[in-house]
Amino acid sequence: MSIPNLRLFFAGQAISLVGTWLQSTAQALLVYRVSGGHSEPVAITACCTAIPLILLGPMLGNLTSQISRRHLVIATQAVELLLAAVLGLLVHAHIATPACVYVLAFLLGCAEAIYFPAVQRLLRDIAGSTHIRSAVGLSAVISNIARFGGPTLAGLLIGSFGISIAFFLNSLSFVAVIVSLLLLREEQKQHVERQEGWSLLKTVKYLSQDVRMLGVFATVGLMNVFGQSCYALIPALEAGDARATGLLLGAAGLGSLTSALCVMPFFQGFRRPGLLLCGALLWMSSALAVTASFHFLPLQLISMWSLGLATTVLFVTTLGLIQTVPPVPTHGALFGLFGAVFYGSQPVAALGLAYLADRGSITRTMRGSALAEVLGALLLLLLPRWRAWDVRQLAAPEATT
Repeated sequence: MSIPNLRLFFAGQAISLVGTWLQSTAQALLVYRVSGGHSEPVAITACCTAIPLILLGPMLGNLTSQISRRHLVIATQAVELLLAAVLGLLVHAHIATPACVYVLAFLLGCAEAIYFPAVQRLLRDIAGSTHIRSAVGLSAVISNIARFGGPTLAGLLIGSFGISIAFFLNSLSFVAVIVSLLLLREEQKQHVERQEGWSLLKTVKYLSQDVRMLGVFATVGLMNVFGQSCYALIPALEAGDARATGLLLGAAGLGSLTSALCVMPFFQGFRRPGLLLCGALLWMSSALAVTASFHFLPLQLISMWSLGLATTVLFVTTLGLIQTVPPVPTHGALFGLFGAVFYGSQPVAALGLAYLADRGSITRTMRGSALAEVLGALLLLLLPRWRAWDVRQLAAPEATT
């Protein structure tokens, strides 16, 4: 990127995302241990973070139209720094309990409900409308590198120094974000123009009248509720085999990274997003069905890698469309809604799928989830405006509404 502010922004984000995966891995291990070796509290912890995103995200997104996005990001990162430090101290003092983790996870979700829409709008402020699609793609590359390397680093550090080190390092990683934002060059800063953001009700009305943007959110929901939520079932699918579980989840992460580096640049100029998103959903569901149906590890590794390819196509494309197509006053509420659907729905759906799998068959549950994703994609393809959506004709006029 040739924009100095964008380089500063991504440098801070890269360090912070590695810290986030350190904490995510350590937190799951911590809850598993302090609960006496039960997996249900791990899912409950994830849901504690998801609930504020679901309930508050769509409403708090409008703060980004009233308050400096830069200041909001700095403030939320400072809060998350303190939360990580507190959890690290509780672990170090051997007084951490599942209840403590639940409360801190809930507070983290509250901060994330503000952070996600703020950081997405800040990214547009810095990159500008000309470079925003490339910036979203680069953000996905950085996220997937952190996703691929963070858990591995967490395992090494926790094995050598204990769980608390992961929380302390995550706390320090937020300093990188705060410093990078404070160092933004004044002459290049894009200050917030005070504008009246759309209410949640008005935004929902807008979505109900625009089949294309409604389809974007439906795609995100299908990807998470029936696709990525199945990641939580992989340990059960592999009968608790840690090696196979790690390899399969790592293969999905590698597929996402491969897609961000090699596949998405090819699709940057693709002008029919409806067809692209439905194709990615069908690809993802097919890979999920293969993983569930054939208990042959090499084939499962290939299918999980393929699944990872599709998730990045879906994430980058949907986020890019929200950045460029809707009227700017909707962005705060839409990003809040996106955060609720993308980050909030997955843990809740995973808990529901785990409940079904525990009382039925893990293979049938995953196959049924894949089938639901296929049906959702086919229903979207039945919509003429979705199939015919051409961003060359429709994106520019609506983006300036």
